[in-house]
Amino acid sequence: MKILFLALLLSACSINPHTPSKQNELAETYTRLSLAYLAQNRNDLAVERAGRALKLKPDSARINYVYALALQRNFKYPAANEYFAKALKLRGGKYPEAKNAYAVNLCLQGQPVKGRALLTELLTDPTYTTPQLARENLKKCHG
Repeated sequence: MKILFLALLLSACSINPHTPSKQNELAETYTRLSLAYLAQNRNDLAVERAGRALKLKPDSARINYVYALALQRNFKYPAANEYFAKALKLRGGKYPEAKNAYAVNLCLQGQPVKGRALLTELLTDPTYTTPQLARENLKKCHG
């Protein structure tokens, strides 16, 4: 019995928490936590958890998008712009949800011309499943 316990203990010690699959799993967990905190209006915690995820997977479009949303909810619009733009770039501009949120962020920042241009693009994007949201945001985005 002691040998079995020792073997299990040694095998547990050999698991590397820094393997890519473990980092991906941890980044996904932090991202989900961030989204849950956003849903609860615990925006500071959402930024912190998304930031942790971003450190693990800086080239994830989804994590950049979630981090930008958390920054936006904390009224850090210029910083959010950077991460919305990066999320879009990482997906070659094909990330309608990020484009919509980025456009709203630009509108909130007093850049309605840029925001409206992105929202108008979404209206003709066949991959965007909620064009009514872009239309509503267009109505709200004026300068």
